[in-house]
Amino acid sequence: MISIGGIAFVLAVLLVDMSIGLVVFLRDTKRLQNRLFMTLATCMAAWSTANIISDNTTSLGLSQVTANIAFSMSFLAMAASYAFFHHYAYESVRVRNVVLFVAATTTGAVVFGTPLVYQLKTLDEYQNGPLYIVYLAAMVALFIGVLINLIHVLRTGTETARNQVRFMLGGFFLTVVCALLSNALIPLFVQNAWTTKLGPLFPGFFILSVAYAIIKHHLFDIRWALARSVAYVLTGATAAAGYLLLILLVSKAFIHDVQISASHQVANLAIALFVGLTFQPLKSFFDKITNRVFFRDAYDPQHVLHELGAILVRAGSRKEICTEVTNLLENDMKISHVRFLWTYGNGSHNLLPATQTTSKGANETHDENLAEDLRRHHSHTIIVDDLPLTSRNGLGEHLRQEDVSIVLQISTQRQRIGYLLLGGKRGGNVFTDPDVKLLETLAAELALAIQNALRYEEIANFNLALQSRVESATKELRQSNEKLKALDETKDDFISMASHQLRTPLTSVKGYLSLVIEGDAGQISEQQRKLLNQAFISSQRMVYLISDLLNVSRLRTGKFIIEPAPVNLSEVIEDEIAQLVETAESREITLKYDKPKEFPTLMLDETKTRQVIMNFIDNAIYYTPAGGRIDVHLVNKPTTVELKVVDNGIGVPKAEQHHLFTKFYRAKNARKARPDGTGLGLFMAKKVITAQGGAIIFDSQEGKGSTFGFTFGKSKLAVKPGSTAVPPHTVTVK
Repeated sequence: MISIGGIAFVLAVLLVDMSIGLVVFLRDTKRLQNRLFMTLATCMAAWSTANIISDNTTSLGLSQVTANIAFSMSFLAMAASYAFFHHYAYESVRVRNVVLFVAATTTGAVVFGTPLVYQLKTLDEYQNGPLYIVYLAAMVALFIGVLINLIHVLRTGTETARNQVRFMLGGFFLTVVCALLSNALIPLFVQNAWTTKLGPLFPGFFILSVAYAIIKHHLFDIRWALARSVAYVLTGATAAAGYLLLILLVSKAFIHDVQISASHQVANLAIALFVGLTFQPLKSFFDKITNRVFFRDAYDPQHVLHELGAILVRAGSRKEICTEVTNLLENDMKISHVRFLWTYGNGSHNLLPATQTTSKGANETHDENLAEDLRRHHSHTIIVDDLPLTSRNGLGEHLRQEDVSIVLQISTQRQRIGYLLLGGKRGGNVFTDPDVKLLETLAAELALAIQNALRYEEIANFNLALQSRVESATKELRQSNEKLKALDETKDDFISMASHQLRTPLTSVKGYLSLVIEGDAGQISEQQRKLLNQAFISSQRMVYLISDLLNVSRLRTGKFIIEPAPVNLSEVIEDEIAQLVETAESREITLKYDKPKEFPTLMLDETKTRQVIMNFIDNAIYYTPAGGRIDVHLVNKPTTVELKVVDNGIGVPKAEQHHLFTKFYRAKNARKARPDGTGLGLFMAKKVITAQGGAIIFDSQEGKGSTFGFTFGKSKLAVKPGSTAVPPHTVTVK
């Protein structure tokens, strides 16, 4: 019979076994691997429990039933082991194979749980049933299957998986071998069942190996829950032992009979207070111890994220961000070293130059081969221990040579910026799932910050280059502008000189033509008069053109002079129309003027205003096709006077209208209709009108005609009583 201490140890093993199985299951209830491990732990616990009851009962019937249950549970435990390690090795299974395996396992569990395998004669005597050999063969076959699965993981699995399997394989091998020896082989050959009493102790080997794999290599990633459980168990055990000892001492010192005295009550109260005051310190003490054992690399994720946010807010340049993030990872997460591999651009790896820094700075590398290997690997997070070792000179070998444990891609939705290369933890532990999730969050935030920093650097560099180019272009522009000014002055000087030289002979030509037309040189025929009139109009137009050229020159030199005098604008318009009626008739155009019966006298520069009126009507004649119509309207309004010359000619294109009143500009359709124009008429018209305080009227639609004119305020140009003129004044017009 197993001792009380042995039973206590077995019960402790069962408790730990079921606790680990439950924690693994609750870690992820939907994951098949976790369910299989929970099934394995439950079967082992049931097997050990059935063994304990069978070995420590005085009832033959109960011993027989529990012994048969132990055989059934041992078979189920081996089958669950095979299923667990098969899924661990291959991860995917076919549904048909699962159905067949479950059916065979269920059948075997039912059959092997009967006296056909094991039968008791007395509490100390037994005999093996006819299916005992079948039971052994099934157990050995499942054991071999487990070994094959584990060997497959050792050959093809990742470094982390191999480390986990090594410990589980050792514990499982010891558990199975010892269980087979004690429960099957030794009783078979010795014909004595005393060794079966040792069977419940052997699952402890497997449980200890699983616990070590959890602690050291993060199997199932439940190390936090396991550490907290150990801390609470140690806290409870220490508190219970201490409180029990205190109760015994106090009871012996103060309680001498059954009656509860006042001192007894005070003692109980003191013990209660002591319990309440010391439990939390004890718990904290054991938390610190378990943290040192299990969490030498412990850190606060919220603190890391908070510090990261502060870094991204205050750091401006890429180098500053990387330096501070490196310090954060090395100091808070206890990572041995941090490096950055920059590889961004239009699909190519434009690696930034390496920066030589201290161990606490931002270390940057530009390994083009490594960058190319990482580019071919599409995963955003690469855990080096999970990479296979099946190929030489691969990514895994390259990263291990660089002493890199994890690689995180720094990228946005549209651009891959680079990689964050991290060494292992200084405490020797591997990266857990929470570590990886935190680092992935950090990499995502870092990508946005680095992208903004790179854009800022590009903009800063672009601004410097642009400023340099602007300064150079400005210098060249100044030089060109000076040359253009000199050429413009030369041109204006030439125009002024030529205009002065042409004005005198044209005036003589115009005067002589007028004498001939008026008959001072003798009688002329009607045909001669018509021809001489055309020559006179052309010479008049030439005089106006020369006047425009001279005025342009005067504008540049600031000598543009307005000479106001009382003018009857209605009669001025009538005179100009009288000179252009014949030209309009020759082009088959109707020219009509509605002369107002009464019109106020205004203070205007008659010569320049007359030139504007002539220009508007002359343009209307030349840009209106044969059969067209031109209407001249002079309107006397309460506060203003308006002149409008309305035609139904070719009009001005909308896209060119804003250029129309600039110097030497002519619309495209105007150049085709009248190639000999200069583009000065409208320019000077606007200058003359605005110089006298008026405003230009303009409206046009291509193909439908135009309206040109001006408006003046009567209050500004009104003639004061007794005045005939005002002094000439110079107007500077830009």
